[in-house]
Amino acid sequence: MEYHVVLKAYNVTAQQFNILKILNEVYPKSMMVSTIKLQMLDKSSDITRLVERLLEKNLVVRRQDQKNRRKINVKLNIIDTALLVKWIRISEILRDL
Repeated sequence: MEYHVVLKAYNVTAQQFNILKILNEVYPKSMMVSTIKLQMLDKSSDITRLVERLLEKNLVVRRQDQKNRRKINVKLNIIDTALLVKWIRISEILRDL
């Protein structure tokens, strides 16, 4: 099974998955959107649009920084156990490819 086929089955793009992987590395902490962009494989990606899509899918949560309102922090949303199971399945399948 190919990488893009697995992601499509879970309705996640490669760029979105890259963001989820980055956030998983710091979970349960959040990360600034600008920091995520620096770590992304495809630095030309529109990070704002990608985060919006992940928000719509309820895979991440977004909050303004308490000290600096211009900074936006994002973290994985694994409060819902179904989302956690989905994330684990995607990670395991892709790790084995």
